[in-house]
Amino acid sequence: MGMLARLISWLNAVGNGLFGLLNKPMTVLPAWLSLTLVSAVLGVLMLILFKYTSNQAAIGRVRDAIKANLLAMKLFKDNIPVVLKSQAKILLNAFLLLVFSLQPMLVMIIPFSLLLGQLGLWYQSRPLEVDEQAVVTMQLADSGTNPLPSVSLLPSGAARVVVGPIRVPSKRQIYWQIQARENGEHTLIFQVAGEQVRKELAVGDGLMPVSMTRPGLSIMDLVLHPAEKPFDESSSVQSIRIGYPDRRAKFTGTDIWIVTLFVISMLIAFLVKPFLNVKI
Repeated sequence: MGMLARLISWLNAVGNGLFGLLNKPMTVLPAWLSLTLVSAVLGVLMLILFKYTSNQAAIGRVRDAIKANLLAMKLFKDNIPVVLKSQAKILLNAFLLLVFSLQPMLVMIIPFSLLLGQLGLWYQSRPLEVDEQAVVTMQLADSGTNPLPSVSLLPSGAARVVVGPIRVPSKRQIYWQIQARENGEHTLIFQVAGEQVRKELAVGDGLMPVSMTRPGLSIMDLVLHPAEKPFDESSSVQSIRIGYPDRRAKFTGTDIWIVTLFVISMLIAFLVKPFLNVKI
């Protein structure tokens, strides 16, 4: 598990670098337009990947068999045995299509999941606005019955502490309520038992990447929150989360953007499919 987590962390670093190149175009374009363009490119890339990781010849034969049996059902609709036999063959070939699709799906699932994590930085939450407040949650490592270490959030021009730190020993969590003070991409610095720990903070009124959580080495957290370097297993801090507000938009809002991405990418893939001669 540790090796897999470190591999995903390394892939996230590569993805952060690639998406860093798109940072300026993404911030200039409206959210709906940037998501549409990303979805269209993704649809074409998935189609190409499907073509070269699937058995196109076998898929072609299966699809031809389905068409032949559909035609047989139409021509011999009064012959019950022929119709039943054709229906059985259609079901079998439909199952074979599913089997032949498994290999490309397994190939695509890892890069697609990592890509969703990168896009989630842009569309899942919005940054804080100046004077807006949010809750910061620090999850400390479980060290048995040992008391919580001394923890403080250092003063910053980016945000001020309104409430906290509030310590919950039973959950090994510490909470702050902060108020954003200045637009931009900032860094909150925590002093934890003599060690400095950092967490990114996004403040602004436009489209910008928002890292909700600096994770530990949990596979799911690494996929969902790729922007920041994860905490090591030996760290006294295991995660820091900022409660950013949801995005309110019809097609690019929180959670809705995933549906928009899927629909547009699938639509583009089916429109482009004849030109790339891909059998699905």
